[in-house]
Amino acid sequence: MSKDKMRGINITPYMLHGNKTWQLEVVNSGKKGGPGNYPSVDVPAKFGGNFKITIVDGDGITFSNDPIWVQAGTAKPTEPVIDPQITKIKGKNTPVLTFHDANSGPAMTLTYQLNFNNADPLDPIILNGGGGGAH
Repeated sequence: MSKDKMRGINITPYMLHGNKTWQLEVVNSGKKGGPGNYPSVDVPAKFGGNFKITIVDGDGITFSNDPIWVQAGTAKPTEPVIDPQITKIKGKNTPVLTFHDANSGPAMTLTYQLNFNNADPLDPIILNGGGGGAH
């Protein structure tokens, strides 16, 4: 049996002060929040993570042709970049994005940006526990 755990994330657009923004919910965790308070997603030490991010009630919003940028550290990516731990990205131009996080090497923070068609980006955080999850 794989040591990789599925991480489900639902993202829902809503209007805040006249601007469309996002709420992020980590499925089955009780964690959710909006701008400035997005919950991080944990990938425990010695485990990999399979991610499934679903746009809920998106009214036609889909992930872009360049759906995710990911880099080590806490700085938001400002250009296309994919950390080598992130592989198997699927879901371009659809409302569901999936990818694998190998969680290899030392513990680290990965900051990512989700890019959409017809909506502003979203930039939450993955906390990798390290220790070499399965590729």
